Amino acid sequence: MEKELTKDEVVKNKEKAIRCLDLLLEDFINDPTHLKKANLISYWIKDYVTYINFEEKFDSSRLIRYPRGSVIKVNLGFNVGKELGGLHFAVVIDNDNKRNADVLTIIPLSSTDGKNVHPRNADLGSELFQKINDVQNTLMAKAHKELLELQKIDNAFTNTINILEELKTQNIEENQQLLEIAKRLAEAFNYKNEIESRQAAITQTIDTINRNNREIAKLKAGSMAVVNQITTVSKQRIFTPKRSEDFLYGIRLSSTAMEKINDKIKELFIRE
Repeated sequence: MEKELTKDEVVKNKEKAIRCLDLLLEDFINDPTHLKKANLISYWIKDYVTYINFEEKFDSSRLIRYPRGSVIKVNLGFNVGKELGGLHFAVVIDNDNKRNADVLTIIPLSSTDGKNVHPRNADLGSELFQKINDVQNTLMAKAHKELLELQKIDNAFTNTINILEELKTQNIEENQQLLEIAKRLAEAFNYKNEIESRQAAITQTIDTINRNNREIAKLKAGSMAVVNQITTVSKQRIFTPKRSEDFLYGIRLSSTAMEKINDKIKELFIRE
């Protein structure tokens, strides 16, 4: 029968763990060759604590559904040796992942950097880049079009406000006319604020699209499915997409690409 833990034992173990971690990070911080590693470990510890704190409140059914072949971005954390870590594109390989399922099985995706693909990986060519790039171009065109339309409306309202301001300063004898002008002026100002708020939101969207474009540019030379690092993760690790408005929503690998992955899975893990 397993011995019951006491609070004192847990406290001692905690203190020992914190000392070990602190010594490791201090050693890495004082070694220029390991400074980045210390930073990555520190970031992952903060993320890990956040995941644990939110674990009991997490409701996977509030996320979108992830059909087989869906491309997502997940936080693989700080891992050991050659295990992939950090934020990575990945493809969902569950045949039927329910919305209320807390986990899903994925295969990480990575850029080939124009090099030959390792035999334990599946070459996906430029398909992933093309699919994401097409969506990004559509989103960018839509954002710029809306921004241009809002700018025209904003200019029109600015002219209206200037006219009303000028009328308001004129010597008009009837107070009712002044009150009406003041009312219309206030309405114009309020609507102008709404327009400017929407313009700021679209500008932020464009910045996000540009940031995503810089990331997917790495896939232009080609991408691969790192099949030998197939893994099951909590849906808490999903960075995006979580909603239908998010980056990568609706991006799925073709049946041809999934067949390549299937063949590689059989080759690596299934004995005939």
